[in-house]
Amino acid sequence: MNSKEIRQALEQRGRERGWKTRWDREKEKLEIHFDEGHAPFVVSVPRLISRIKQERLDPQKVMDDIVRQIEIVVEAAKQRETLSLSGRDRHVYPVMRSTSFPLETSDGKALVYDEHTAESRIYYALDLGQSYTLIDQELLVRANWSHQELKEKALFNLRGLQQEAKLDEVAGNRFYFISPGDGYGASRILNQSLLQTYRQQAKGDFCLAIPHQDVLVMADIYNDDGYDILQQLTLSFYRQGDMPITMLPFQYKDGELEPIFILARRKPVNGKGKK
Repeated sequence: MNSKEIRQALEQRGRERGWKTRWDREKEKLEIHFDEGHAPFVVSVPRLISRIKQERLDPQKVMDDIVRQIEIVVEAAKQRETLSLSGRDRHVYPVMRSTSFPLETSDGKALVYDEHTAESRIYYALDLGQSYTLIDQELLVRANWSHQELKEKALFNLRGLQQEAKLDEVAGNRFYFISPGDGYGASRILNQSLLQTYRQQAKGDFCLAIPHQDVLVMADIYNDDGYDILQQLTLSFYRQGDMPITMLPFQYKDGELEPIFILARRKPVNGKGKK
């Protein structure tokens, strides 16, 4: 299917559900408006086509999945009107976003966040089962939680998630992927005990990447080829992700993250970073 066919198919699915759509011709993005009080669900058609081709997916199934995602967002928006953090300590988690991500909700409520690196930022979410909603200051005040309490609860819950990683060895380098599909893949970068475990096992330079919200890449880089591979992996994941974060990988050393700028077949030049 080409761009026009995919756009028209999504528009038809939207009409059947009473949603309004707007086509951004310049950016080739389809905005799907399901509620006047909420930001639209935006679909990048070129990115969608690239994903379909690279992963050899059924276009109709992919579009059905998008519709289901929107329906989940619609349901979460309805739940948000009566949301409360009280009694839900075990359902809050940190989520990673790029620094370009908004600091407020679409209706002007200040989101709760912490700085992470020059490329990434930490927000906090209330898990609703099939989706989650970002926590704003109003929710925090109603629950009588402090910012620090929220952070501690979220990090505690994060450590309880499964940490199993898939291993690939390429050209003498080891790459570990954590992508459980729970929405908190990249958030594992905040689990210091996890990072220390893999760091201690590494024989070369230990590097990390969070190209989008659903994956954490850990790499034991043993030679120059490893840096090229890490760059290619990070860029590929970044382009495919529904919620991109950063194309820059990090070197992890002494508990610190340093963004690295990789030149082809050259070791990286370190930048400044944070924990």
